[in-house]
Amino acid sequence: MSFSYPGKDEPALHRISLTIRRGEVVALVGENGSGKSTLAKVITGLYLPDEGQVCRDGVDIAKVDQRELHSEVAVVLQNPVEWPMTAENNVRIGRLERPDPDGSVLAAAAVDSGTDAVVADLPRGWDSVLSREFQNGCDLSGGQWQRISVARGLYRDAPLLVADEPTAAMDAPGRARRVPIPSLTAA
Repeated sequence: MSFSYPGKDEPALHRISLTIRRGEVVALVGENGSGKSTLAKVITGLYLPDEGQVCRDGVDIAKVDQRELHSEVAVVLQNPVEWPMTAENNVRIGRLERPDPDGSVLAAAAVDSGTDAVVADLPRGWDSVLSREFQNGCDLSGGQWQRISVARGLYRDAPLLVADEPTAAMDAPGRARRVPIPSLTAA
């Protein structure tokens, strides 16, 4: 498949052929501007290819309802969204409708991402508001926000998790975590 940004003479992605199988963890390595983030956006369906197709479990994502497509994807970004709400809601916003009556899903996402250590240091734990703009609110470091973002992606429990340099500001133990993804093909 190929993809070009509007108004650009050269394609950002040209004749990419890639297969990722369910459960595989794949790392794309390349120079800045080589198309890694663009490929991530095409894989998730945020951008559709100009030529060729991206298939998830054999189905062309261009032919799938966009809401259904996006409900099956979690994206963890290098610069995570810093929602001015409680720590708990910052993670749960990944899938607010997900049942978690005993909080075990939230706890598992927190442990797997290292967010449990972040929350343990907050003045009101999970009920701490993560914004200094609110009374008694607090802010996090870049690495702590990234842990929250990783927890959000894990809590979302989407069949496809795409991470675009999500651990750049984390310490070494935070960067060592692994997350499985489903099968995907781009041709």
